[in-house]
Amino acid sequence: MKYFVTIVILIACRVTVYTQSTIKLIDFVKIKEGKRNESMYFYENNWKVYRDIALDKGYIKSYQLLSTVTDTLTNFDLMLITEYSDSTQVN
Repeated sequence: MKYFVTIVILIACRVTVYTQSTIKLIDFVKIKEGKRNESMYFYENNWKVYRDIALDKGYIKSYQLLSTVTDTLTNFDLMLITEYSDSTQVN
């Protein structure tokens, strides 16, 4: 875990999408070559676990972890999407 920062490069891009009455935050993640398994382990056992807890407690409305197909046009490998009921839930 100490070296996780060197394993995954987070693209400094967070998109906020407003749909009707909900807010979605989308984080784009670029994984270093050869570190996909480690990165997926981290997101499945950390990021997803915290989203499950937040969902159970009503802090968020939903979440998704989407993996993209690598090609020459995409600058990211994962999309981390968290949906909030309204702006009061977003910290």
